[in-house]
Amino acid sequence: MENEIKWLLEDADPAVRLNTRIEILGEKISNREINSIREKIIETNPVKTILSLQTPGGWWHENTYAFNPLYKNTFWQLYFLSHFNVSNKEPNIDKAVRLVVNNMQDKNGSFPSIKR
Repeated sequence: MENEIKWLLEDADPAVRLNTRIEILGEKISNREINSIREKIIETNPVKTILSLQTPGGWWHENTYAFNPLYKNTFWQLYFLSHFNVSNKEPNIDKAVRLVVNNMQDKNGSFPSIKR
């Protein structure tokens, strides 16, 4: 297990490194260090690729209901970015989160899987 932990802590993937430190090793990491790591995460290829596909309006794929098409639309891109620990302090992320809440959230507070 020691070799696997070493591998997960390599500098090559800052998101995996951060998640390993928090979720597996249970480290308490200062906000300052987390912000520094997030600056590196935002520059990684998967995150840059996802962000490059976002429209100027803040959407991914379609400018409508955010659950469908499955794995392609705005909700899913935010979900994937959350696994990379991308912060909503990033202006484009904040914009997309607001779009999801304003366009998907039902009056009862839920997020239904189909548009009503």
